[in-house]
Amino acid sequence: MGTLIQPPALVPGIVAPQATGTASSLDSVLSKLYWSVQARGPLLVVGAEKYTLVPEPKPLDFFSAGMGGMFGAMGNMAELMGQKKTPPPTLEPTPREGWNPTVLAPRFGGQLVRCGTVTVFAPLLLPDASKKNDPFGGQDMAELMQEGMAMGMGGSRLLPLLASLTPSQVTQASSTAGLPLASLDKNQRALLQPLMRRTLTFRFAQKPNLPPATPLDPAPLIPQADQNQFRLRLSRSLSITPQLPQFTASGGGPRMAMRLGNLVAEKNVGESRALALKPGKQLNPMAMLSMLGMGGNDKGTPARRKPSDLNPDSGALNARVSLEGVSTVEELVARIAAATKVPLLADQRIGKLKVSVRGTSARAGDLVEALCWAVGGAVRRISDDREAVFLLTEQAPLKTSANPIATMMPAITGMMQDQKSAERKAVDARIRLIRQRTLAGISRGTGSEFGEQFWRIAEARPTPEGNLIPAAELSPDVLKQAQERYNGFATAIAAIPDGTPGITKPAQGGLTHVRCGQELVAELVAPTLGAVATLTTTDANEIHPELPVPAPPPAVGFPETLKQRVLSVALPETAALAEALVESASTHGITELRVSVPASGERALATLAAAAKGKVGVVAVLSPLEPLTSEAPRDRSWAGQTFPEWFALPESKKMMSDLPPQLAPFLSRMFAQDFLTPESADVASFVARTKRLLALPGVTGFALERLAAPGYREGIGGMGGAEGFFWQGGANARERVAFARDQRSDPAELGGFSFTDIFSGGSVRSAWTKRTTARSDAFLGRLTAGLTKAGLAPSSVLTTAEPPRWEKWTGKYPGGSTVSSAIRPVLKTLSYSRILAQPGQFGDASEFAGFDDPDQFTGVLGKELSGFNAPDAEVRWDGLVLDLADQTVETTLAILERALLKK
Repeated sequence: MGTLIQPPALVPGIVAPQATGTASSLDSVLSKLYWSVQARGPLLVVGAEKYTLVPEPKPLDFFSAGMGGMFGAMGNMAELMGQKKTPPPTLEPTPREGWNPTVLAPRFGGQLVRCGTVTVFAPLLLPDASKKNDPFGGQDMAELMQEGMAMGMGGSRLLPLLASLTPSQVTQASSTAGLPLASLDKNQRALLQPLMRRTLTFRFAQKPNLPPATPLDPAPLIPQADQNQFRLRLSRSLSITPQLPQFTASGGGPRMAMRLGNLVAEKNVGESRALALKPGKQLNPMAMLSMLGMGGNDKGTPARRKPSDLNPDSGALNARVSLEGVSTVEELVARIAAATKVPLLADQRIGKLKVSVRGTSARAGDLVEALCWAVGGAVRRISDDREAVFLLTEQAPLKTSANPIATMMPAITGMMQDQKSAERKAVDARIRLIRQRTLAGISRGTGSEFGEQFWRIAEARPTPEGNLIPAAELSPDVLKQAQERYNGFATAIAAIPDGTPGITKPAQGGLTHVRCGQELVAELVAPTLGAVATLTTTDANEIHPELPVPAPPPAVGFPETLKQRVLSVALPETAALAEALVESASTHGITELRVSVPASGERALATLAAAAKGKVGVVAVLSPLEPLTSEAPRDRSWAGQTFPEWFALPESKKMMSDLPPQLAPFLSRMFAQDFLTPESADVASFVARTKRLLALPGVTGFALERLAAPGYREGIGGMGGAEGFFWQGGANARERVAFARDQRSDPAELGGFSFTDIFSGGSVRSAWTKRTTARSDAFLGRLTAGLTKAGLAPSSVLTTAEPPRWEKWTGKYPGGSTVSSAIRPVLKTLSYSRILAQPGQFGDASEFAGFDDPDQFTGVLGKELSGFNAPDAEVRWDGLVLDLADQTVETTLAILERALLKK
């Protein structure tokens, strides 16, 4: 188990000091250690370069410390947070006879542990990601995310508050003194609360009489007596930005006009200081990593020997191992394996750590135990039905069922629900503010130095392209500022290499116009401190009194140029629903119905196809990896769970219960999917079933979906696919053993947020994905051959690309090509649930986010259809798929009635 060696009491005056330089790492004093191998046996030190002098013990994390400078490149965290850099601790001069390691170890956050005949230098503390240790320093996950959301939702948060103010309150808030917060009623205070973040940056006209910021207290708490005097101030600030060319990002995504900095800068009134409105520690920048098991907090947990799959006392480890000349963990582990014939490997994350030894040889088992103590890990057995390997890793024991992102879901879902509620309140607020002409009663603020010309244009009724001033009409000084910002944009875009995926460069040209607008600014005035802090800003023209009052969008019709109009829908369970669906689809201009057909759905498909014959096409959507019998081998995660089994776990059910109702159907449909292993997919049976379905009267074709489980290919699992954060297939014992031997890493650690990914820069996942992709490709080869032999050609296949689309089946996995390079026809997909859950992904269509769900979908659909295949569109589509497959048929009928015009 290892025996801790207690440091002796220090007796002053026994050893005379010798004048030497100070040391910053353990590595720099190793040569000055006093150690008698004859009396005390071998001494092993691992990763001495990672141990630094500490004023008090703190966790040592070899894992994050070995990430190739990832966090080091971020600079000193304290400095990034505006804290003053504290001087590093120093080590007194080396004693004449050298340092006793037992005395020195605690100074570097270490301890000595006796493992049989070997003594090892081990950490005192290891990182602890336990929630009990409060890695967020007093702020829980929900609060942090809500504060971040408040910063990015200025309009949604501010407009409801502004609409709640009476005309006299608006007048008072627009004055220099502002509106006392004490005069707000209970509802108004509740609306203000999301804008009152834990920490705000205050601007002082004069040097503040405040205690200096310290690393432990970077933002002093404002006394309650001063907070009781807070006031709310509202103003309109002038906004002048150069009109910039358009560019396309994300492979044909929404067009975005890149705006550079506003020429109207916030006035510098003196010193700025971060001050806290609420008690408690400030956010630790490593908090997210700590919660995800990717590093530790400042408290840590006492180092201990973890459970191991290789007993160091085993007789198989009695061989002597030479220590002479060994320099890394990897080399030492290889020597142990050679001496004992035990297939022991060092995880690549720790294999390159330096090793320093005193002594010439030691028993193998003692060295194994010492290495486990040194890296805070254990030995993991990885085996199949033929062989086994042992991996020395700091992450044992493996918890394959753990899912760090699941711990964030309550906060994420709460944030999404809060966002949805705020957006809907903002729509109602906009209507009231426009009708009441509230903006006209708010005083002008920053920007007076630019003159009346700019204000007059900024205050005019907004136009779709913005209120513009020709560059030729600008004064030399303003023109110079605008040109500098424009040139900065042009330089940044020019630096992007030609042909960069997802980027279409704009045509270069000079500055022609500047855009004039006005921002609504909400400030917190602290009169007793002589300071002001900005709460939020938003586009004031959202509530311009001459704008039309926001109204639910009208129903839309398909343009004549759009020939393929597809509805992806749930399979109707009754003949009556099938008749109603066909009637609604044909009435609203739908040309094709796409339905996924499970093993039990063939009769329902026959009923639907018979009703649709001659009216609309019916395409059966099939997955060749769908298990059709209970005996078929399912794909499983490293925890041994199928996708539906993971979904059935209590913690998964709890997570789903916290989801916004708009997203729950989409994820429920996704999580209910089950997959065969690629090797067990029966292509002959799939081909026979496809023929049988195509023979049904009214079935006009078939399409393919779900050609690989999450975890097999890039973009469908892991860091690239949402479902891969929760569950990944591909578990295969033989592949795991081979991979561990080849890569010195365990692929079972690659689920969801994986620290192995970060440490290796993705190389470990890439190597594992090559193996899983090869398995997937072998299956696709068999599938292609079977379909070709039977003369079957899918109409299209669902890809995993963004934006979601269907494209022509080519026999290869669809997901890597761009829209322009895909084999046509290519159909764009609009998912009802994704629109409701993520309105921001549709660019300016997010303006409908505050309306009821069907109205929001209608608005987004109208935006999409208005520019669909426009002459200047960067991406051209062959058709559109409305994906309502996760809704009930009854709900789908109601949505069609609301969103689409009848022919």
